[in-house]
Amino acid sequence: MIIPCPKCKANIPVSDFSPGESKRMMSCPSCGQAIQLNNQKMPQGSVFDGGEGATELGGKSNPGSTQLGGAASKKQSCYISIGRKRYDLQVGRNTIGRKASSSDAVVQIETGDLYMSRNHAIINVRRVSEDSIKVDLCNGRNKNATLVNGEMVGRSDSIFLHDGDTIVMGRTTMIFHFM
Repeated sequence: MIIPCPKCKANIPVSDFSPGESKRMMSCPSCGQAIQLNNQKMPQGSVFDGGEGATELGGKSNPGSTQLGGAASKKQSCYISIGRKRYDLQVGRNTIGRKASSSDAVVQIETGDLYMSRNHAIINVRRVSEDSIKVDLCNGRNKNATLVNGEMVGRSDSIFLHDGDTIVMGRTTMIFHFM
């Protein structure tokens, strides 16, 4: 897997976590920026649709990191934005990817970023009551990293999203919003 350095945006190859490995520190070979990758198991039942073995990124045990957990939002809908461009998300499975004639992504991002795959990530929007939704993100068929608030999303991760979360797919940065 390849992740972009949060400081200089250089591509850094990263191997998958080993069984039992909870976090890893590394440095960008280009600029020396320290990068912490986390792989912490979430309590059973706190993952979207009860998925077992999904990973929590960040967490209370890591000072300065963001807790990505599963509270429902009292909002009716949500979208992602890149600059002033807005991409609405529907209830259900929203595959996000680079716009291309060969892409079957539901949300096709207009970008020249070839590091964003045509089916890069999936944002699931689930209605949990008449006036609230839960939203989570997982990887699609991508070759390059997906980051949420600077934390890498692993292959089997399911990360709950909150208003204002920053998502990076390839080298493209977007913001998640509830409305």
